[in-house]
Amino acid sequence: TFAPGTYEITLTNEGGATHDLVVERDGEDVAESEQIGPGESSTFEVTLEEGDYVFYCSVGNHRSMGMEVPVQVTS
Repeated sequence: TFAPGTYEITLTNEGGATHDLVVERDGEDVAESEQIGPGESSTFEVTLEEGDYVFYCSVGNHRSMGMEVPVQVTS
């Protein structure tokens, strides 16, 4: 759960495959990192308003393999 506001998110890939992080609201992507390889990091900014979001990895079939998490933004 997050409070509404602007966030700087740093994604660090500690795995062995390429990943990214996409922020989705109501089926629409609203922010995303670049794709990063093992050992790399990427930072991006997103403004979250009240509502329900999904943070997920858009690489290959990673999302369908469970690389997603629901996020609720509320005051």
